Amino acid sequence: MVAENLLNKQIIKLVSSIIINQDYHNCDIYNWYININISNSDKKRIEIKINNSNNLRNTILLKNLINYPQTNIFIKNDKNNKNSKSDKNDKSDKNDKSDKNDKSDKNNKNDKSDKSDKIKKFNNDIFNIESKNIYEEYLYLGLIEEIELYVNDECKNANIKNCFCKNGLEIFFSNNIINKNYDKTAENNKILYLFNHLINKKFLYKSNLSRGLLYLIKENKKKKLDDARLILFLKFLKKNGITKGVEYLMKKYNLL
Repeated sequence: MVAENLLNKQIIKLVSSIIINQDYHNCDIYNWYININISNSDKKRIEIKINNSNNLRNTILLKNLINYPQTNIFIKNDKNNKNSKSDKNDKSDKNDKSDKNDKSDKNNKNDKSDKSDKIKKFNNDIFNIESKNIYEEYLYLGLIEEIELYVNDECKNANIKNCFCKNGLEIFFSNNIINKNYDKTAENNKILYLFNHLINKKFLYKSNLSRGLLYLIKENKKKKLDDARLILFLKFLKKNGITKGVEYLMKKYNLL
C-alpha cells in the first residue's frame, strides 16, 4: 500500500513514528522504510539504533536500509497524483461550476470549516502520539539526542513547543515516583532534567514550560493535578527564573 501510494501522508508519518520508536522488531523498521524516503531525523535515529545494537543481524539489516538507494516512490507518486488530480479537477471544474453556484455560501463555509477542523484534530492526534512516544523512549533508554532531533525537526513554532512541553508534563504528573531532592534518575525528575537540558541548549524557550503547564491545566479542568508534583514543578520553574503567567499558582503555594 505504501509503495503504491495508497496511504495518506499523515498516516505514513504516524506509522513511521510508531515503528521508529520501538526497539524490539528491527525487521519492521527495515520493511517499512524500504518503501519510503527516510527523513534526516529518522535516519539519525536508525544510526543510533545501529550503534546501540548488540545483535549482528539487526545491525546488518539496519545498515543495509541506510545504504539502500532511495526509490523516491512516495514523492514521485505523490507528484504524479497531484498532476493527475489537477487534470481531473480542470475537467470537473468546468462541468460542475453550475452545480457549485447552486450551493449557498453558508453551506460551503460550513463544509470547509468542518474539513479544516477534522484535519487539525487529525494532525494534533498524530503529534500527541509521536511526542509521547519520544518521551517514553527517552525514559526507557535515556537518549536525549533523539529528543533534540524531534524538537528541532517537528516543533517549528512556539505553539507546537508549548504542546510538546504539555505532553511531557502529562507524563510527569502521571508518574508515581517523586524525589524532592531532584535526583535525575527518578522517573519524574528525568522529565525535569530533560526540560532543563533543552532550555540550556536553546531547543526550548523558558516560556514554553510555563505555557505548557497552563495548556495542561486548561485541558484538565475537571481533574485536579497532584499538589506534590505541581509544587515540585513550580519550584523547578522558579529556580530557572520562570514565573510569568503562573504567578497565581506560585502565590497559591506560597512560592512568591
